[in-house]
Amino acid sequence: MLDGLERPFDELASKVHVTSSAILVSDDRRRVVLHRHKRLQLWLQPGGHIDAGELPWNGALREAIEETGLPAILVDADLPDGPALLHVDVHSGGRGHTHLDLRYLVESPHVKPTPAAEESQDVQWFAWHQAIDLADALEAAVDSGHYRLVCDMTNVAYINSAALRTLAPPGSPDAVGVDVCSPAELRHALDNGFTPTEISYTGTNLSERDLDVIAPTGVHVNVDLLTQIERFGRRCPGRRMGLRLNPRAGVMRGRSESLYSGGGPTKFGIYEEDLDEAVAAARRHGLVVDTVHVHLANGILGEELPAYDAALVPVARMAERLLEAGCPLVEINAGGGLGTPLLPDESALDLAVYAEILAAHFGHLDLDIGVEPGEFLTNLSGVLLAEVVTVEDRLGTTFVGLDAGWNVMNDPFIYGRPVVAVLAARARAPHEKVVTLAGNINEGNDLFGTDLPFPDVREGEIVALVSAGGYNPDMWTDHCMRPRAGRVFFSDRL
Repeated sequence: MLDGLERPFDELASKVHVTSSAILVSDDRRRVVLHRHKRLQLWLQPGGHIDAGELPWNGALREAIEETGLPAILVDADLPDGPALLHVDVHSGGRGHTHLDLRYLVESPHVKPTPAAEESQDVQWFAWHQAIDLADALEAAVDSGHYRLVCDMTNVAYINSAALRTLAPPGSPDAVGVDVCSPAELRHALDNGFTPTEISYTGTNLSERDLDVIAPTGVHVNVDLLTQIERFGRRCPGRRMGLRLNPRAGVMRGRSESLYSGGGPTKFGIYEEDLDEAVAAARRHGLVVDTVHVHLANGILGEELPAYDAALVPVARMAERLLEAGCPLVEINAGGGLGTPLLPDESALDLAVYAEILAAHFGHLDLDIGVEPGEFLTNLSGVLLAEVVTVEDRLGTTFVGLDAGWNVMNDPFIYGRPVVAVLAARARAPHEKVVTLAGNINEGNDLFGTDLPFPDVREGEIVALVSAGGYNPDMWTDHCMRPRAGRVFFSDRL
């Protein structure tokens, strides 16, 4: 990624530049220092831009000392190539920039921080579990007053029970909930600590059999067809409910329209011309419409935000019509579809800009705003490891055959997302060849990528397919009776 940056440390030279930060730990490794960023108002590790003539690790150390006032030192400073790099984080910065943040281990005695006068005065030592809970990048977009985080259960259904309970610890407020789309997902959410008030059901083709499970729980249901309003009303008269709307606008990463809404007909949502009929149907059964739900995006990045902004215009208009009709709305769920950059030329989604767009459209309505960033949270958390079983040149194309196929990672084939692959043991090996990565499913389109720059790979090596989280573990199939990929969960808690 740095190869194309003429001046990687100069924040004015390119929209992508390198920063550095310090993971500042106590000398007994039991605590870590964070400071509250003056502009973002988030608890972050010390760090910033690298000065001219400065090495990245020296910049991290300088920022640590300046922002905390602690007698910090670099760990492993005597290594021939400099201190060991702990982590590289890619995230959006101000003015449309992307930061490649290099993070180094720095330590200090456990003494009181004394930051300089011009630096943040809110600097504290934290236990590791406290720091992990505080240092949450989503806080830039989620406000405790009018924003609610809703995780798409399709993204978390495969996670073990302990992981789910971190989202819903006992006694937690319902600022975090889950959205489910099947009776099985509903049962899973209930079994793992989520209460009915923390769960919404946004399914499609809601059947009587579905309602046999849903109705007794009392969970909030978002209905997306006129006929389903009637069905839900007959089974659950007098309940509160939501309307899933289709504003005939939406955007998808790299395309002009979403799979869920757009100019053409889709199977999702109530159209604006049917809004009055939807309200009338709800009232015939005593149903109270208190929520608006939309899903306008698929994997969007920074460049798609203007189109997403435009797609919200009819949503706001429809919400205002519902309020004028006497519907006591309390929440607008803006759905998900937030993407993560995978390629060097892709810009990260600026969550602050995303939040500003939502506020501009809905802030005047004084309603809670729910968002469903499930894929955004989980997409990069998974890596699929596959063994190279064949390498063969065929009619001028080098096919690298893997022992995994689209049955265990089919998100790229459904949504057209790019696949990023590296050799697990030689991630930085030079790209000497152009290859096609082929899966082991007996279908011609079982190709993870074509014309990919790749190292000179050998049979028996392990290929790491990144961005294998998100929907992939949940959308597994047994096509060709190929097995499900084994799952290994790691925790960064010490």
